Amino acid sequence: MERKPNSLRWYACILFFVFFLNGSFGQNQFSSIVHVYVPGAWSRDIQVLFNDREICEIKGHMMLAYEIYSVGYLRITVKTSEAFGQSWTTNANVNIKEGDSYYFEISTPVFRWSKFELTQKEKDIGEKEILKIKSKKIIHKYEDKSSPITEPPLN
Repeated sequence: MERKPNSLRWYACILFFVFFLNGSFGQNQFSSIVHVYVPGAWSRDIQVLFNDREICEIKGHMMLAYEIYSVGYLRITVKTSEAFGQSWTTNANVNIKEGDSYYFEISTPVFRWSKFELTQKEKDIGEKEILKIKSKKIIHKYEDKSSPITEPPLN
């Protein structure tokens, strides 16, 4: 007597493997994270933009942890609003690769002639610095998978 496969189970297995091989299953495990943080005291709002899209505002001793599912070019811009006739804007570029973590420190000016800078840190240094930021001051954001934030890499 020959046994025939249960058709419902057979179709369920096929669907599972189609979704698994398609990348729809477990897509989150291949995301990248961009950390933008202000390690020191700073009372003014700092606007964070990715490729000219506003992401959030942070202040001193705060961090943005942004999970990205796409790969490609990302321009990070940070800027302050004008106060007492002074405002600052700076940016950094990075090529986002699948599964990597990126750390960007915002150095805020202490004096009027000091610089407002956005600097990419090495992974080991960035990991140590973000541990100093309290969890209640971390903003978690996620890329909209239907509208990727990255652009194709520049040639």
